[in-house]
Amino acid sequence: MQGHDATQPHQVAVHDANARTTFANWAGVTFTPEELVLGLGMISEQPQGTQVVHVTDRVVCTFYTAKRLLLLLEKAIERHEQDFGVIEIDPMKRLKNPPKR
Repeated sequence: MQGHDATQPHQVAVHDANARTTFANWAGVTFTPEELVLGLGMISEQPQGTQVVHVTDRVVCTFYTAKRLLLLLEKAIERHEQDFGVIEIDPMKRLKNPPKR
């Protein structure tokens, strides 16, 4: 049996024909010592002004996968901001300074 040569690029075939697409405007994280749980959902306003989150999906992964996801998201956001400007995550600041088109 031969060992894996770390100098050889690892190829991954991605098949996403059966992947679900979900829109989320809320994300929350919980974890155990072994796993990270990412909850995704939608915030809806209620008549009394209370925000209710309807969690629609959970992604459970190892911390190794979570760190790779973090790095991929950082690169994607960096690229987006280079092309379109800084993303302001504070809603009050966004209201004062709407994005220029």
